[in-house]
Amino acid sequence: IPIASGTISVATVLTPAGAWGIGNGGRTTTPPPAPMPSIEATLWRSLIPVLRVRADAKVAALGPVPGAQSLQRVRLVRKGLDVTLAIDSDSGRVHSWSYADRNVDGEVGEISVAFEDFRQVDGVLVPFVENATFNGTPAPGLSRRLDSASGTVTLDPSLFSPPASGSEKLQPCS
Repeated sequence: IPIASGTISVATVLTPAGAWGIGNGGRTTTPPPAPMPSIEATLWRSLIPVLRVRADAKVAALGPVPGAQSLQRVRLVRKGLDVTLAIDSDSGRVHSWSYADRNVDGEVGEISVAFEDFRQVDGVLVPFVENATFNGTPAPGLSRRLDSASGTVTLDPSLFSPPASGSEKLQPCS
């Protein structure tokens, strides 16, 4: 995540044993249970996880995107995940997707993300640009650009074990 004074690295881990965040220096935080369904849905809204769960999802063909006959709409629904994909019928690539959620101000609306600048990363075609809109208005906070990506990163297996009971607990906003 770029910030004014540099870059920080953060990750959210979601396993059957629970969920936690890991920041710089290995600091862990554990979210309270109430927002877990929303956290799970957010984490599943990444392109590779969505494509991997398609076998377990309810899938419905919705027809072409109006005005773009080469883009076919497909709806995927699975355990809190409900997204509509626009798939390029010529290349098979996911062009974009949309789903209902809240923006950073808490308003409910439609979030759409267009995928661009596809590059090969260890045999997988990865979009390096994701341009998001909220109800048709650009949403920079939901957009991202990758500088680099690797599928061969070695991770410490302890990252996938629940943090010690002394980890920092995130408190819900009041």
